[in-house]
Amino acid sequence: MRRRRLITSVVVVSLAIVAFGGSAAGVGQAQTGRKFFFDGQTQQGVELFFIIEKDGTTLNFEPFFTNFTITCPDGTSFPFEWFFLNWVIPLDQNNSWDFSLPSSQIPFDWQGTLVGKNASGTQSQGYAAYNALNQVQDCGTGNVQWQATGVGSKPPSGRTHATTVVTVSRDQNGKVHETIQVG
Repeated sequence: MRRRRLITSVVVVSLAIVAFGGSAAGVGQAQTGRKFFFDGQTQQGVELFFIIEKDGTTLNFEPFFTNFTITCPDGTSFPFEWFFLNWVIPLDQNNSWDFSLPSSQIPFDWQGTLVGKNASGTQSQGYAAYNALNQVQDCGTGNVQWQATGVGSKPPSGRTHATTVVTVSRDQNGKVHETIQVG
């Protein structure tokens, strides 16, 4: 399970670097349009991933994915994952954000603060579900603490760019193969 999670993280980070361009460097750099990738874990022991983008003088939080274990009053629990595309939330003057999706069935909130190459905060997830007696019950996570660290590094000095080639092919049986080459 740990190996699968590591392989998934490597593939996600590699594809994110290709998709979003540039290298994942420290947030302190003052370049426009730079994206900085953060990989973290919640106190439940599940992974989360997001991007901080510097756009001029503004820092933006761009969620990518997060996971939860939802627990219900009747004792059942189950995994739940959010996957986001094209969400941009500006950080306030304290480098903090509050990303909230209010809902009567699946309320979600992701709060955090960026400090250099580290970030931390809380998340919460609710879920309305039926129990074995066909009654609605309020399931959820409560406030879950999380921490994340910026991943990657600056290119070596003297190197102006890196080339990453991702080759995706399908064999005669329809199985998809992926090769990632950094040069």
